[in-house]
Amino acid sequence: MNLIDKLLASDEANTKKRAKKVLKSKRLYMQINGTSGGTEDVTIQQVSPKKANDIQSMLIKANGELNLDKSMEAELHWLVAGVVDPPLNDTQLLEHFNCKTPKDLAAKLFREEISVIAKEIQKLSISDEIEVEKEQGEVVKN
Repeated sequence: MNLIDKLLASDEANTKKRAKKVLKSKRLYMQINGTSGGTEDVTIQQVSPKKANDIQSMLIKANGELNLDKSMEAELHWLVAGVVDPPLNDTQLLEHFNCKTPKDLAAKLFREEISVIAKEIQKLSISDEIEVEKEQGEVVKN
């Protein structure tokens, strides 16, 4: 079966599926229980290539230089786009924690874990490896 046949036999709905991962959050456990010593599950998912590009673009100044002043802002955008559970756009959660935006809620719930969670969402969303076959048939990972 050639590649065209395989694609035609596949389900188009598969193109919309996103990779997911469950992380263990000590910070969220502390938020819920008022004490340390455990973890709470946080479900993240892959962000679309368009959204990932938009978030990464926040870090680039008009002159092409890296804008590190926006790094926390970008990380919060990664969380809003990629955290599935708890749902950061839930109106009840926003009201309960006195937050105006999902970014505010992410900052309040995850504080010192923001960078770690953002990096995990990036790993799901941006592949830095692709297998390339050389002419001799040898597979090389980039």
